[in-house]
Amino acid sequence: MTSHPTPIQDVADDAIAIIGMDCRFPGAENIQQFWQNLLDGKDCLTTFDRDELIKSGVDPALIDHPDYVSRKGTLKDYDKFDAAFFGYSPREAEMMDPQHRLFLQCCWRALEDAGHTGEGEERDIGVFAGIGMPTYILKNIIGHPKHSGPDMDYQLLIGNDKDFAPSKVSYKLNLTGPSININTACSTSLVAVHMACQSLLDYQSDMVLAGAASIRFPQEDGYIYQDGGIPSPDGRCRAFDVNAQGVVGGSGVGVVLLRRLEDAIQDGDNIYAIIRSSAINNDGSNKIGYTAPAVEGQAEVIARAQALANVDAGSIGLVEAHGTGTPLGDPIEVEALTKAFRLTSDKVGYCALGSVKTNIGHLDTAAGMAGLIKASLAIKNKTIPGTKYFTKANPKLGLETSPFFVNNHTQAWDAQWPRRAGVSSFGVGGTNAHVILEQAPDYKTEPTVDQSPEILLLSTGSDQAMILAQANLASAILSPDLDSLRDAAYTLACGRRSLEKKKFFIAKDSEDAHQQLTLGDQYASPSSVVTGNVQPAVSISSIAFLIPGQGGQYCGMARNLYQQSGEFRAQLDDCAEQLQPHLNLDIRQLIFSDSDEADQQLAQTQLTQPVVFSISYALAKLLISVGIKPEALLGHSLGEYVAACLANVFSLSDGLALVVARAKLMQDSVAGAMAVVYLGEQALNTYLVDGLSVAAVNDDHCCTLSGPTASIEAAEARLLEQGVTYKRLQTGGAFHNELMDHVCQPLAEIFANINLNPPQIPIVSNLTGLLLTDSQAQDPQYWAKQMRSPVQFSAGLRQLSGHQDTCIEIGPGQALTALAKKQGWANNCFHLIPSKNNRVQDSEISLLLTLLGCAWKNDLPVRWDVFFAQRSYAPGDNNAALVTTSVKPEYKRQHLPLYPFDKESHWIAPPQAARSDTLKSSPLNP
Repeated sequence: MTSHPTPIQDVADDAIAIIGMDCRFPGAENIQQFWQNLLDGKDCLTTFDRDELIKSGVDPALIDHPDYVSRKGTLKDYDKFDAAFFGYSPREAEMMDPQHRLFLQCCWRALEDAGHTGEGEERDIGVFAGIGMPTYILKNIIGHPKHSGPDMDYQLLIGNDKDFAPSKVSYKLNLTGPSININTACSTSLVAVHMACQSLLDYQSDMVLAGAASIRFPQEDGYIYQDGGIPSPDGRCRAFDVNAQGVVGGSGVGVVLLRRLEDAIQDGDNIYAIIRSSAINNDGSNKIGYTAPAVEGQAEVIARAQALANVDAGSIGLVEAHGTGTPLGDPIEVEALTKAFRLTSDKVGYCALGSVKTNIGHLDTAAGMAGLIKASLAIKNKTIPGTKYFTKANPKLGLETSPFFVNNHTQAWDAQWPRRAGVSSFGVGGTNAHVILEQAPDYKTEPTVDQSPEILLLSTGSDQAMILAQANLASAILSPDLDSLRDAAYTLACGRRSLEKKKFFIAKDSEDAHQQLTLGDQYASPSSVVTGNVQPAVSISSIAFLIPGQGGQYCGMARNLYQQSGEFRAQLDDCAEQLQPHLNLDIRQLIFSDSDEADQQLAQTQLTQPVVFSISYALAKLLISVGIKPEALLGHSLGEYVAACLANVFSLSDGLALVVARAKLMQDSVAGAMAVVYLGEQALNTYLVDGLSVAAVNDDHCCTLSGPTASIEAAEARLLEQGVTYKRLQTGGAFHNELMDHVCQPLAEIFANINLNPPQIPIVSNLTGLLLTDSQAQDPQYWAKQMRSPVQFSAGLRQLSGHQDTCIEIGPGQALTALAKKQGWANNCFHLIPSKNNRVQDSEISLLLTLLGCAWKNDLPVRWDVFFAQRSYAPGDNNAALVTTSVKPEYKRQHLPLYPFDKESHWIAPPQAARSDTLKSSPLNP
């Protein structure tokens, strides 16, 4: 599906889009697992047995205490980190708080989820985040003399103090927006979101990563329940329930990537939800104690957010509450919500009330982020997860007359569009935050027929990560959530950073992509598509363009490129329009016609040469535009004119005029013929009779014979008799032969009236087989001799081979790359327009994608953004004679599988003395 973004929803000018997410929550290593756990109503907390607790260092006497509760929300592999990926030594990694480590990884993955690299023009990305208490340094490091001391204080400070977590992300990801640490206890992450939105609205940032991390150590422990305290007596949070008695602690990391909505829509971002407004305040002293919540403060911040959003409370269908399940906190929160909602709505029982803490526990600084992610996913998926452990409402809440109900099972969100949700987070000390979320704008779509192969790029930092990344993409590529293979290709190419290990696949459709990704080298791809599994084993560092002369042309050549590459089409159109006054015809009608008459016309030298020149020039300009720039040029006869034009020896308009004049002079000369003979130059000398001459030395065993037609026919008969292979060329005369003598001076005179410049790109001369000098390039007589003398192509290839390692044939066919392979270029040869007899099997776009993929694998600066911006798709029959219309796609970035970080333990175990000194209780924020 291709779509042009056209919002059908009016949204506020200051709306903010949530375009990327990642999380590590209890029971979930990613967003997908987290959402599925919510849909399944899963309790994600861990109950520890006695052996686990003792191994973790909990005092057995504490375990045996009748009020000891051995439950907690923990993270899997909390000690694991991909240190090498981020350039940390193992020593640095183990000295760093896991909160910092996992937050850094989540920030990387949130950018990937959004399909943004954070590089180049995207670097103006801010980081607003908060980190929990650094229990790793307190419990695990400080008690070790070898891990602490004056010589390590600074490293420990940077690796563990919460102040440095956001700027550490900015440094490692090379982000240049504001990088600010925020800490307001339980409301930290939602306050970070609010501050991030302000940074965007003030144009201090173009995008912002906002989030928090809270991981307490040891992970495997519990707490002593105290009557009247915050922790739950049975390790279960029953928010809003009649049996609610408290909450359970947990660890978690969550990050969202935010962007101004207008920019997100313009750039094709895949939006989870939009933030209509956010507000923060503080209770002040108008409450019973510093740690207690207050109705007035909470009600005011909710009402302010609704007013800023300019929405009626009656349009809000979900509130993801702070919801700690405490006897004091829940009634105050519902009272505050009701008070705020009643300012604009008198409806009863229409808004679902939920708390993610019933599933994953209280994540402290990351608590609000868990609620925000849950509510955003609920909006995007049009589904409200149930609130775990809810059976009957606490009568103190007064839900029967309030706007709210608590759903205890997952249900479809059948609401009048757009769906809206409120998210609350309240911190100890009274800093309150509330966010109004809304469904992202829908877009009108204009589907087009997708008949083009696409390239899928995978890039990782290790071989193990590549295996996982390939498997993950294979699982996702057929997902109904994927808009199109084209969008996936665009996201992978333009929205992921290029790393050390690289692999690419070229697929004709999603099913083909799935098979390739799943089966790898065992998959037999359709013959019409060149796959990543059979890509040449090349090492590209320096590139030469080989530019053919006439002989390989055919009607229909480059049709695929003309249909699907805007740059190629623009360059060929320019040539065609400039040629029309000279030729009195449109060469495009000739090139893309399938008629016999057009085929005959294309064989006429006066038309062949301008056509081949135009095709080669347009193809070269396409490659240069996407970053494939030649360091040397070698043309074959006419191809040297293209090389000279690319090197700015003469302008395009002068070049076209020169080629037209040259072609007409050659067309009007005495009739003759040419044949490729598979003999070396010396062996061919015995055939040079009756006006025959060597027109080109292609390699040690292949030359071109040129002369009068009768003489060529006689030579062919002799060759046949002696068993020598030959092939007659499709040319309209005998070029590089004495029959051209009378043409040389008129051509030199035409060149004398042209502005000639020194070449800006090295050109290998046909005349000498050496580099073209500045004086030769500017000498009209050189160009006359170039037409008359043998083409020293073999010598030219030898000249290139000492300096360039890759050649690309810029024009129809693959004759020149075939010659290059014979001279030892092995697999470092590419052609982009198939030979006439291979055009059914080879797709021009597939050949181009293979070249670009190989260049990318070898770290050449391929401009994928330019390539995809140039892509266009011709509707209807790809075999149409001339496509005059095409559709330029508007890409939509996809939420594809994220980077599978290597998991290596970097861990300093707590000293033995500290292991038995476990805290006897774990106070939690309400």
